Amino acid sequence: MSQWESLFDQSVSIIDQVNSSFKLLDSWTFGGGTALMRQISHRESFDVDIVIDDPHVLPSRQFNKKTLRRL
Repeated sequence: MSQWESLFDQSVSIIDQVNSSFKLLDSWTFGGGTALMRQISHRESFDVDIVIDDPHVLPSRQFNKKTLRRL
């Protein structure tokens, strides 16, 4: 099994676990370069991109003071 296939399996498992408890992720898409690789076999890929349609599912990104100093 390739690295991206293992990561994809882990991602789907996490989504299933979340949905079994909270049913938060009704809609998601397998996207990015790995999805493109699967569709047209144009490159090798080592990661997965899971795209969630609803931005409210994830908590808002808050920067801490240390991060803000770097910006």
